[in-house]
Amino acid sequence: MKLKKIVVFFISFMVVINTVIPFYTVTAEESFLQDPQSNEEVLQSFEEIDSIIERSESQNELDEHNNSNDEISEEKPDIIEKNFIDSDYNDISVDENDENKAIILFKEKINKELIINVNGTIHDEFENIPALAASLSPQAIETVKNNPDVIAVEENELYHTQGQTIDWGVQRVEAPTSWSSGFTGKGVKVAVIDSGIDTTHPDLNVVGCYSATNAPTCEDSDGHGTHVAGIIGAKNNNRGTVGVAPDVDIYAARVSNLNDEIWTVDVIAAIDWAISQKVDIINMSLGSEYSSPTLRQAVDRAFDEEILIVAAAGNDYQQSVNYPAAFPNVIAVSATNSSDAIASFSNIGEEIEVSAPGNAIRSTYINNSYATISGTSMASPHVAGVLALLMEAYPEMQRDELRTTLRDTSLDLGVAGKDIYFGYGLVQAPSKLFQEVPDSPANVKVNNISSHSVGLTWDKQENVHYYSIDVEDVGEFQSSNPELLIEGLTANKQYEITVYAVNNIGASEPSSIEILTLITSPELSSENITHNTVDLFWLEENDATHFELYRDDTLIYAGSEHSFIDTGLEHDTEYSYYIYAKNDDNTSARSEVHTVKTNVKPLTEEEKNLWTVQEGLQILGFLDRAPTGQLDDETEAALRGFQEYYGLEITGEVDETTLEKLNGILLTPFQNGGSHDDVITLKKNLSRLGFHVSDNPNTRYGPFTVNQVKEFQKYYGLMANGIGDEKTLAKINEILSTPFQNGGSHDDVITLKKNLSRLGFHVSDNPNTKYGPATERKVREYQTFYGLRENGIADEITVAKINEHISTPMSRGDYRQDVIDLKVKLGKLGFVVSANPTPQFGPSTEQAVKDFQSYYGLISNGIVEEATLAKIDEVLASPLQNGSRHEDVIRLKENLSRLGFHVSNNPNIAYGSTTTNRVKEFQKYYGLVVNGIADEITLEKIDEILATPFIKGSKHEAVITLKENLSRLGFHVSDNPNISYGPATERKVKEFQEFYSLRVNGIVDNITQAKIEKLLSTPMSRGDYRQDVIDLKVKLGKLGFVVSANPTPQFGPATEQAVKDFQSYYGLTSNGIVDEDTMEKIDELLSNLS
Repeated sequence: MKLKKIVVFFISFMVVINTVIPFYTVTAEESFLQDPQSNEEVLQSFEEIDSIIERSESQNELDEHNNSNDEISEEKPDIIEKNFIDSDYNDISVDENDENKAIILFKEKINKELIINVNGTIHDEFENIPALAASLSPQAIETVKNNPDVIAVEENELYHTQGQTIDWGVQRVEAPTSWSSGFTGKGVKVAVIDSGIDTTHPDLNVVGCYSATNAPTCEDSDGHGTHVAGIIGAKNNNRGTVGVAPDVDIYAARVSNLNDEIWTVDVIAAIDWAISQKVDIINMSLGSEYSSPTLRQAVDRAFDEEILIVAAAGNDYQQSVNYPAAFPNVIAVSATNSSDAIASFSNIGEEIEVSAPGNAIRSTYINNSYATISGTSMASPHVAGVLALLMEAYPEMQRDELRTTLRDTSLDLGVAGKDIYFGYGLVQAPSKLFQEVPDSPANVKVNNISSHSVGLTWDKQENVHYYSIDVEDVGEFQSSNPELLIEGLTANKQYEITVYAVNNIGASEPSSIEILTLITSPELSSENITHNTVDLFWLEENDATHFELYRDDTLIYAGSEHSFIDTGLEHDTEYSYYIYAKNDDNTSARSEVHTVKTNVKPLTEEEKNLWTVQEGLQILGFLDRAPTGQLDDETEAALRGFQEYYGLEITGEVDETTLEKLNGILLTPFQNGGSHDDVITLKKNLSRLGFHVSDNPNTRYGPFTVNQVKEFQKYYGLMANGIGDEKTLAKINEILSTPFQNGGSHDDVITLKKNLSRLGFHVSDNPNTKYGPATERKVREYQTFYGLRENGIADEITVAKINEHISTPMSRGDYRQDVIDLKVKLGKLGFVVSANPTPQFGPSTEQAVKDFQSYYGLISNGIVEEATLAKIDEVLASPLQNGSRHEDVIRLKENLSRLGFHVSNNPNIAYGSTTTNRVKEFQKYYGLVVNGIADEITLEKIDEILATPFIKGSKHEAVITLKENLSRLGFHVSDNPNISYGPATERKVKEFQEFYSLRVNGIVDNITQAKIEKLLSTPMSRGDYRQDVIDLKVKLGKLGFVVSANPTPQFGPATEQAVKDFQSYYGLTSNGIVDEDTMEKIDELLSNLS
């Protein structure tokens, strides 16, 4: 069967009055050819082959004056090929080329030489697409896929037919609801003034045809008009798609001429024709930025004839509606997307009356096809369709009533009410509920009330456009929801409020409610606040006769006065007050809450002294809260902490010794605001220790010095208060007197240097006791790397950190310099973590370590302990790696060549890049870690393969089974297999390995054996490419189930069908899979034939 070729050209459509426009064209060529049959060959039955080809393409942006910058994707309809041939027996011969074909898509141009070089057969070339169809072997497919000029290689798939769909836009305007209510637009005439309509399209009912141009008929040569017509009225016929009003009568008026231009005069002529046809609705998905007085008169004339006119706003992405949509007597339509947002391309403006779906709309298209297009051109016909449904639902309504109903029933989007984006909202189709006046609103009640507003709610009703609310002495309000907040009322006044439910038929009977607004809430104030009293007052309220005052929700005063003194309060405490104004019939809302905090109670002399102590403890960092003058548990604990820190007797009391020590520290000049000559020395020492204060230190102890002292204290575990007390000064002197600094000397310096080197901060190959500039520099690097204070001194914190790292194996979560070295070494061994290693020991590093440990027989825990490091160094020291020379390299090269990884015809002792590459290939092929080093694992694998009995010159009982299996798979060795593995066996093994893209060495290694076993245990099925498929096809052909005269190893759809036919004919499970039962039946029948 020859491949059907479909050529589709997409050219932008542009509808612009007085402007030349390009257009879309779709052409299809179909060729249905039957395979030649001899007179004797006939068929008992043949199944129908159905296929559908759908295509979608996006369309580019068009001219800035276009109202139809509509993006297109096209879908071809059902193309059904049927061959019926009678026969006396079941013998089907099908050309298998289609299922063997692969489709190759190139980047820029077709490269036929690439296909020829891989022994491919080219079947089809495409003129406009850099692609072709060809038959390729699996190996060739992989070669072609990897070519840089190729984008993709894909299978040739079968397509199937699809039924009718309802587009999202039709559903969004609720058209199916109208259909279920019996409204389908029947009897309504809609004129589509556009590029014409495909009158032969099976999904359209075109009853009128007119061309206003030099085109001979109204037939659509572009597709735009056909798409618009389908949105309005595509039939509900279980195919393609369905329009908003599927039973309307469509009148086609073509206004695009043979040059694909649309002129004002032709649009006027089309409107004139539509008036003569007495249509009910005109849709114009076209426009221009220029107004025409004559066109406006034509529109007004149609309007006078009770015709509703709908037009697209335009796709210029601007706040300007095109003509004719901008004319007053035309319903201007903007476009929305599936999220009910304004479409990005849609024009907007004051003229917008309603909105409708216009983004990615699927509808009918020329040549009996379907397409998906975006634009306001798609939104306008949705509105025309809804108007057709309204006309059928309300036949007694006149033009203006229908237009008003269209607005009133629209779903309000964006800001409340009409706006420049959506107009009155998204159009909605009618239902039966709108055929009667609604009931009176039920359960009208007050939701909330204040002195100047009231909120009402009532039960929701389904057949209501809006609610009308009348407020006595105030005015009328409208609401689209069953609720309303009425503001601007007078306080303490009675109102009668009446609510009506309204739709296009009329208003309901009223529901009324009387309300009394609240008294105005008083404003509460306070003055004269002490530690236990508050004076409260409020303004006089004319509508109130008395007041109720509350403190913390407790009533404390009720009376007619306008002030109150609240007494007996706690000191330093916050209280909340509010008040109500009342009379005999009414009340105010609760006033705003007024918060008051009482003052702190005055202290006694004893309390003042304790206050001073608490303040000192707070300054020194022993008390976390403000002073109170009260001796409590927190103060006692602070005193104990102070006494312990400074080596005093721990009593928790303010004794003489404690007070003396406290005062002494607080009076030191080494605190903020102090000044002393020794401050200069302090600043210099702090800078030496990495807590730099100033390049030119002076005697002043300021805020920056305080901050650096705090940092020092915090770093070395002292009380961080910023005061240079005795403990702080002692610690500074202790650190500066250590031998572990530049110029010092100590036996332990040797250990320090060795440890730094182990951690990736190398000092010396021959470390000694001197602590010189090099040692200081490496200590600084270590401190910087690990976030320590950088001073070059191996202080207690630095040494503790070094010892911690030395005693702790590297593991997940570490951030260490030696992790970089670890990753580099692992990478050399084939356990790559990163091309740019960092000091972070993360999940990837842990997994690489686990893999290394598992591979070399260590405990696999991801922790780099001594055994793991030793194994890493051992493998890296192997003499069998790139750059080394060793006698064993000769034997290695010879063995690799025997296994199909040829290195050299004259092997020598040098282990170079070629040897490294061959070792890598060997390791990759046999699933080893690829590092190019002939480590113990690699050498063991080589010896294992060469020791197999399945190698030339060996003998083994299992060789008989091997030969039988090869023969079963289409690689025949012998009719009487024996135990000898000779040259013939080796040759067939090599053929098998070559066919299945294995390493060709003639040895049945574990990979070759696994492939043989897999093929033997796996039934042949669709998609296979196997040598024994040829044998299968030959056998099926002998039994009358012919697949091809020239069988290939490809198991495609035709092979699958032949197997299914065989299975069905002989009572087997018909699944197209060649399982054991199927093969046994084939062999049984063939043995009977012989």
